[in-house]
Amino acid sequence: VLSGSHKHFAAFYREHPTVAARARKLDFVRTQEEHVKWFRERGCQLTKVPVPKGGMVLWDSRTVHDNCRPEWGRPNSDRWRFVVFVCMAPARWAKPEDLAKKRQAYSKLRMTTHWPSQGVSLFGEREADEHQVTPLKKLPDVARTEEAQLLAGMKEYDFEDGEPNGPEWDPRWEEA
Repeated sequence: VLSGSHKHFAAFYREHPTVAARARKLDFVRTQEEHVKWFRERGCQLTKVPVPKGGMVLWDSRTVHDNCRPEWGRPNSDRWRFVVFVCMAPARWAKPEDLAKKRQAYSKLRMTTHWPSQGVSLFGEREADEHQVTPLKKLPDVARTEEAQLLAGMKEYDFEDGEPNGPEWDPRWEEA
């Protein structure tokens, strides 16, 4: 991650309108070295976040983030860690067409783009490359629980059960 980059999110897109347009279209931006330099000039530090087995990292999604390949020559190089970036928003923000796409992604073991509740779209299917391990062909048991299916949009929440349903407001979008 680039620590502190969330504080400069709006300014970055104001100063880089071409990047902002690409981000709106693709729902993500592949970070370039010049982008990293821009954030570093504002005091952001490139930080590798070590996560223990079974660990979870929570952060503001405006924070510039990426994954990294395993290090060659590391201890236990026969063991792999797998990462899934998950973004969540209140379920009540999702429209029926967004939930339909989320159900399609879940059923076909596909990934959606970053924003989870409005304008949901699927990442393209990719062929395996030399860095990719064998992809899942079936969801593991933990991903088929009722809780997981609620989070994935496969099952609908009961918004009339008296439990909190998230904030009463809907997101406001600012043109970057």
